[in-house]
Amino acid sequence: MNGINSFIKINERSTLPELDIFLSTDGNYIPYCGVCIYSIHHNNKSKDLRFHILTKHVSADDISKIEEIGAQVFVYDIDDSYFLELKTSERFPISIYYRVIAPRIVSSESSKILYLDCDILCDGDISNLINLDMGEKIMAAAFEDDIKDVDENLFKKLNSKKYFNSGVLLIDNKKWISNNVEKKFMDELSTGDYCYPDQDSLNVIFDGDVFPLSNDFNFIPKNSGSVKKNKPVLIHYAGSTKPWSKAAMPSYHVNLYKKYFQSSPWRYTPYKEPSNDREYIKYGVCLLMRFSLLKGTLFLCRGFYKTLRRK
Repeated sequence: MNGINSFIKINERSTLPELDIFLSTDGNYIPYCGVCIYSIHHNNKSKDLRFHILTKHVSADDISKIEEIGAQVFVYDIDDSYFLELKTSERFPISIYYRVIAPRIVSSESSKILYLDCDILCDGDISNLINLDMGEKIMAAAFEDDIKDVDENLFKKLNSKKYFNSGVLLIDNKKWISNNVEKKFMDELSTGDYCYPDQDSLNVIFDGDVFPLSNDFNFIPKNSGSVKKNKPVLIHYAGSTKPWSKAAMPSYHVNLYKKYFQSSPWRYTPYKEPSNDREYIKYGVCLLMRFSLLKGTLFLCRGFYKTLRRK
């Protein structure tokens, strides 16, 4: 199959699942991919779910941790040559494109799949996603409440003036394949120059013609417009500072992530060190809040110094 070298099966079962769930990642994000799977399995143990990890490398230690979750998981070794002509950067590695091949992996077995970014946490029952009727739509996604920050060139291409977040996608496999979405995706990426290449390209292809998904299934804490009274099921930690970073500012949703992280098989994985001027400043503030005055001041000074040098 184009794009896949090989795969391994973990805790395989003979029955077909109620839902296939896909995540794509490089080796650096495997622990957070694992925490996402752990949180879904923990809150939906009565569901027959099958998880698929699309990645380039996974260590033997991480495989053993994935086994420890107890979920049915397939891990695929992806052939990067299939995606080599596509735009990549430090922020957007080649693994962001792996999702496009997901529908044809299980096309003959599942009517629909759920794709999730790795910076997502499940804190509830996903039955409504499993049972969702999308009608004639190829895909369901949550629209952004405010799209003023969308790239101007992209905005001109969106006749619908609607923009969805691609971190959570419920996909009808057969419609995706019959409409050649994979080829359209690859073609658009090779010609367009976008700020968020994978997400922007999908928005151009569908131009708002997707089933609207409740923000309860793609709740983004940093977006004030996403605040809802109901408890969200899928929490999406979109943004540059992740909840597994030492620079993550304390909040209800950051603390919730840490709760799941610390009960998962990756509980002994250290939190990430600050990596840029903004994170140095955030970490300095976090340290000061914990009354670590000297260390906090040092990180603040380092962050402000790097900010001034960048200007």
